[in-house]
Amino acid sequence: MQIPYVKYLKTKNQDTLLVYFERNTLFFKIGTQSGWSHPQIIADQVNPAFALSQYNGEVFLLYSTRLGELYLMKTKDFAQWDRKQISIEKRDLSQTKFFMIPDQNALHLFYHLPTETTGVHALIYTVFRNGKWEKPCQIDRFLPFGQTPFLTGKRHQRHILLYYRTARNIVTVREMLLSPSTIGSMYPVIQTPYPCSDLSIIQDRERIHLLYIVKGLFRSQVIYQYKQSTSISAPRILWESSSCEQCLIFQQNQKLQLLWIANGQPYCCESLNNGNSFSPIEQYTALFPYHCIKGEFMSEENTILNTSEAFGDAQNGYQIAVFTSATPSITLLTNDIIAASKENPESIDDFSTSSMTNSQKIEELTKLLIHRGEEIANLNMRWREKHSQAEAEKQNLTLQVASLELENQALKERIATLESLQYDIEKQNNSEKQNENNTETETENNIPSQQNDTDKQPQTTQPEMSSSLFEQDEQPPLEL
Repeated sequence: MQIPYVKYLKTKNQDTLLVYFERNTLFFKIGTQSGWSHPQIIADQVNPAFALSQYNGEVFLLYSTRLGELYLMKTKDFAQWDRKQISIEKRDLSQTKFFMIPDQNALHLFYHLPTETTGVHALIYTVFRNGKWEKPCQIDRFLPFGQTPFLTGKRHQRHILLYYRTARNIVTVREMLLSPSTIGSMYPVIQTPYPCSDLSIIQDRERIHLLYIVKGLFRSQVIYQYKQSTSISAPRILWESSSCEQCLIFQQNQKLQLLWIANGQPYCCESLNNGNSFSPIEQYTALFPYHCIKGEFMSEENTILNTSEAFGDAQNGYQIAVFTSATPSITLLTNDIIAASKENPESIDDFSTSSMTNSQKIEELTKLLIHRGEEIANLNMRWREKHSQAEAEKQNLTLQVASLELENQALKERIATLESLQYDIEKQNNSEKQNENNTETETENNIPSQQNDTDKQPQTTQPEMSSSLFEQDEQPPLEL
C-alpha cells in the first residue's frame, strides 16, 4: 500500500522531484536524464505526512510540524523556497494525510480527523482564500486503509475523485467539483470477500482503472476492473499465488501497463485496447529494487505517463523505478491462470520466431512446474497443519467438556450430601429443643403438686387430735 512519507512529482521540463521524510526532516532531490542530485533539506522537526502539488509552473509543499503548526511552501526553481504559516488550529497532525489543489487565489485542502467512534475517521474539505480559512465541510465518514487513509485522483484540475473504504471490504469513490464547490455522488467500485491488501487506481477520459490484491486465507489474487460511466466491469483475475505484495497500474505510450510483485518477483502484462483484453503474463526482468516501496506520483495533465503511484528503491534513497525505462526488458512465461485464454496465430508466430531455443523453453517450463509444485506442497502442508491443529483443539475441548461434566457431577453429589447433613442437624436440633421444652414443662407441673401435698398434711392431723380430745371428754368421770 502507498506510504505517506515519499512523493514524486513530474515537472513541466520532465524532471522528477522526489520529496521524502527521514529522521524528522523533509528532504528533496531532483532526477534528470543525467542522474539524481544530492538530497537537500527543506524543513526539520516535521511530521511524516505532507502534500505535494504544482500550479502554473510553481511547486507547492504543505507540511505540519511536531508542534501542530501547518506551513505552505512554494518554489519555481528549487533554489529558494517561500514559506508561510497557515495553521487552522494547533492539534496533533502527526497521522493526518493532506491532499491539496492550489488555484489562482485559493488553496483547496482535503484531510481527515478521527471521530468519536474508534477506527472511523471524517473526511474534511476546506479552502484557504484571502488569507483565512473558510468553514470546514465534512464530506463523509470512512474507514482508513492504513498508512495512507484515503486515495485521490483527478479527472482534471477542478474535478476530484476521492477513494476510501465505507465498509471493511467495500471501496467507494466520491466525485467532487472545486468550482463551484459541489460534493458529488458516491458509488462502490470494489466489493470483495476479503479486504484489499493493496490498491492502485488511475483514471482517463473514458474509464477508471482499478488493480488490487485480495489476500485470502491461503491464496492471493491480483484482480483488474474498470468503471465506465455508471457500469463496472466484472472482476478479472490476472494472477494467483501464495503471496502477492504490491501492485501498480499506469498508462504509457497509449498502453495500459499492469505490474505486481508475487513471491518476491515482479510480473507484468499490458493492454492495447484500454483494458478489454491483456497480453500473456510476463516476468519483469529489467532493474527492479530489492526492497520496493510505493509512493504517490503527481504529473501534469495530458502527459504521456498517466499514473498516481510509483515504485521506489528504499535502499537507494527512494529513487524512482520502472518509469526510468520506456521499454523494459521482459521474459515471457506461461501461467496456468491464463491457460483458458486463447492465443491468436500472430502471437504464436512471434513466439516461434524468438531467439529462445527449445532447451530454454523446456528449462523455463520445468522451473515453472517445480515452482508450482512447491507452492502446492506448501499449501498442502499448511492445510495439514491447520487440520491437525483443529483436530487437537477439538480433542482438547472434548476432554475439557468431559472433565467439566465429572466435576459437575461431583459437585451435585457433594451438594446433596451437605443438604442431607444439614437436614439431620436441623432435625436433631429440633428434637433437642422439644425435649428441653418438655423437661421444663414437667418441672413446672411438679412444683405445684408438691405444694398441695404439704398443705393437706396439717389439715388431716388436726381433726385426729380434736377427735381424740373429744373422745377424752366423752369418757365418764371417775367415781369417788
